[in-house]
Amino acid sequence: MAEIPNWLAQAWALAKSLGAADLHAVSGERLRFRLHGELRCIDDLPFCPPTPWPEVLPLFGSFCGALTSAESSLTHSELGRARASLAAHQGGWMLVMRLIAEHIPSIADVQLSRQHADLALANHGLLLVTGATGSGKSSTLAAWLGHWREQRRGHVISLEDPIEFVHSNSPALGLVNQREIGRDCASFADGLRAALRQDPDVLLVGELRDSESARLALMAAETGHLVMATLHTASAVGAIDRLLSLFPADERQLAQAQLADTLRAVMAQQLIWSAETTDQLASAKASAPRAHACREVLVATPAVRHLIREHRLGDIEHIMQTHASLGMQTMAQAMAALPTKAALSR
Repeated sequence: MAEIPNWLAQAWALAKSLGAADLHAVSGERLRFRLHGELRCIDDLPFCPPTPWPEVLPLFGSFCGALTSAESSLTHSELGRARASLAAHQGGWMLVMRLIAEHIPSIADVQLSRQHADLALANHGLLLVTGATGSGKSSTLAAWLGHWREQRRGHVISLEDPIEFVHSNSPALGLVNQREIGRDCASFADGLRAALRQDPDVLLVGELRDSESARLALMAAETGHLVMATLHTASAVGAIDRLLSLFPADERQLAQAQLADTLRAVMAQQLIWSAETTDQLASAKASAPRAHACREVLVATPAVRHLIREHRLGDIEHIMQTHASLGMQTMAQAMAALPTKAALSR
């Protein structure tokens, strides 16, 4: 890995100290951070050098001048890890870095109740986490996986693009093998196909993107493995619909039956910033913000399985509304339960 230039290392250090999620650099523009869900200029941030790119390009080892974009995973001995994306922009370049947390979030860190945390302790089946980019899906998956490892000792294989949270191996926590798409395996489907031959107890799939990876995930869940995966939808029912839409029409009925048999739960989430925190942002160096994890939760009861099998997805929301004792709730119910100041900032 090439050396990270000083101006970028300094900006990265400041971003980390402020708890920023992303760093944005555009030729000749002031550097910006995504703080508390919003993109902000901060007085302490320098302007991006007009021509910083000869220093930055070596960070993207496979980058070729003929390309207009590239991606890389960056590691710094003191600053940690980041995911970087470089792209051409109006005759110059833009760089976006997503800072990756260094510690594995706990169940408490991601605000999961014990009932919702224990969904991860299923012996087999499919668990889905869904939501927009930046909604904390990776953090929830990491916390779920950490919870599973504290209760069980087994073999976990994760397939990620890129690897975010790095899970350590120890005799007390079993074995985790983490594979990065494009580096350790060609695709999610290729990684899943290989993993099924390697005695896994849990398969963590960064994202179900295509019919082949979805097909293999359902097959894994059906054959006795626990599969944790993410999708990009706003609701639990939307996640089911999205997953089924990945399959060709002539395979959809079989996929419905497999999903009905294997689904354990779907968790759709949003991060809601408290109004108090938003007011504090007049100073970007204000104390740590309070983000409320707002979650819609669907548990696959026999009634839910029947509706999936019959493709009556529109009837599922009523079950979520009326089965709070099982841990289910709609997003509207979750929003209504937010603290008042958080609700005001929606």
